[in-house]
This record gives sequence, structure tokens and C-alpha cells, in this order.
Amino acid sequence: MEACRQQYRTKYLEDTQGFLEDLELLKASDTKKFKGKFSYYTRLQVLILDDFLLMKVPNDTQLGILFNLIKEREGQRTTIVCSQFFPEGWKDQLGSSALGDAITRRIVDNGYLLYIAAGPNGK
Repeated sequence: MEACRQQYRTKYLEDTQGFLEDLELLKASDTKKFKGKFSYYTRLQVLILDDFLLMKVPNDTQLGILFNLIKEREGQRTTIVCSQFFPEGWKDQLGSSALGDAITRRIVDNGYLLYIAAGPNGK
């Protein structure tokens, strides 16, 4: 919310998996629209990926889209990743491919990690 107050162009994606599925379908059906939408997400000043890797990335197409998005934004724009898994567990969700390792490395090595522990009620 603070990014919006400060007039940063911000997009909050509540469902990262659905976002990747939508981009995958668009890439298969209309390459020009896919490139436009992908470019939009790479140019946003702040992109928030919530529930990151809540489910496994099911195929190489979605994995490639995610890798390219992270790569294009790296060092240029702010990407906030919210996950219920520690980065060490992302490999299970990304698969053991080189792309999965590269995604994790780009986020962890070039970012800040903030761990928030649940309280006694699990909240």
C-alpha cells in the first residue's frame, strides 16, 4: 500500500500460479498480446507475487515465463515475493532444472529475505 501512496506503479498478484497459467495461454494463442502483457509486467516499478510457489510450476513453459520475468526485472525494478516456503523448499516447487535453480538464485542472491513467524494462534 505504501508503494501506491508514493505513486509507484504497483501490481499485486494474489495468485502467482493463475498469473503464469494466463500468460502461458496467451503465449500459445496470441504472441503479440503475450509480448505486450509480458512487457507491461517487466516495466512495473513494483510487482508483488503473493502465494509464490504455493503449487508446483507444472511445465517448462511456465517456468520459462517466470525465469524471464525475474531476469528482466532484476536490478531494474522491485519484485516482492511472498511465499509460505523457505527458499530452500522452492526447488521442490520449481523442479530440479537449471531454470528452477536460476530463479531461486536470482531472487535470493539479489534480494532481501524477511522471515515472519506465525504467532501462537498460527497467525
